Parts: sequence; structure tokens; C-alpha cells
Amino acid sequence: MNIRRVKEADLENLLSLYEHLHQDDIIPSKEILNKTWQTIIKYSDFFIYLIAEKDGEIVSSCNLTIVPNLTIGSKPLA
Repeated sequence: MNIRRVKEADLENLLSLYEHLHQDDIIPSKEILNKTWQTIIKYSDFFIYLIAEKDGEIVSSCNLTIVPNLTIGSKPLA
């Protein structure tokens, strides 16, 4: 199994994975999906998106949001 940060080119494979998670989900237009995806990709300083691959196929995903913080010595939280 390989764990890595998501790449811009992973969108279609992630959407295929998520079909199993949310079978009754409302799928927005490709335009909306691409706009949302670009937002996710651009926020790499505060948002880490990891995927797990097995035999070249995405089998899992995880995201971590890092939040700037004014408490605990201004250390960010996740």
C-alpha cells in the first residue's frame, strides 16, 4: 500500500471511490466539481489531503485541516 498526498490528476479516481461511500449523493456538474477541486488543491498550506493506493487504485482518502490559532502560544491545531 502506498500513502501519498493527493495530486490534481486524482479527481476522477477519488470521485469513483466516493461513489461507494455516498451511493445516493447528488452529483453536481463537472464545472462545480472542478471549481471545488481547485479550491481544495489551492489550500495546501492549511489543508492536507492524503490517499492510500493499492495496486495503483485509490482505496482510501483522508484530509487534515490545519487551523491557525490564537491560543496555546499561537500554535495551529488540526
